[in-house]
Amino acid sequence: MSGPHVDIAIIGAGAAGLELARLASGAGLNVVLFEQGTANGRHIFQRIPLMVGKIIGNKRFVDATESMPQTAAGNRKLPMLAGRGLGGSSRVNGNVAYAGPPQRYKIVFNSLGLNFDPVLAELAKDPYRTHSWNDALTSQFLKAADRKSVV
Repeated sequence: MSGPHVDIAIIGAGAAGLELARLASGAGLNVVLFEQGTANGRHIFQRIPLMVGKIIGNKRFVDATESMPQTAAGNRKLPMLAGRGLGGSSRVNGNVAYAGPPQRYKIVFNSLGLNFDPVLAELAKDPYRTHSWNDALTSQFLKAADRKSVV
């Protein structure tokens, strides 16, 4: 069996796998990317942030397993969820991104001798970063979420 020349094969097209593929192909390497699940993320449940509850229990979108017993959790086994399809678990997390408290970043920046204030000022301009999802459905959802009363 013959096919195109491949320099690197990446198993898993989650956020990290996709970024590795982007960097490798940008460096001129021929990349093949393997991922289970559906290829596109256009299902209605994946396009509306609060619909994540409909995705988490659906085997089409998520593989669910359990951890080993966790000492810090009273020897309980905890659920481990892995998203299926391009984007991996980032695809099924409800479009939630939490950067953490700014004070942590300030400590790291200061330890490196960098000034965090300009970064903090830039973040304050757009605290919700709604520009990262720019399509008609998301725009409608965001407009509806801004309403002061239910219609």
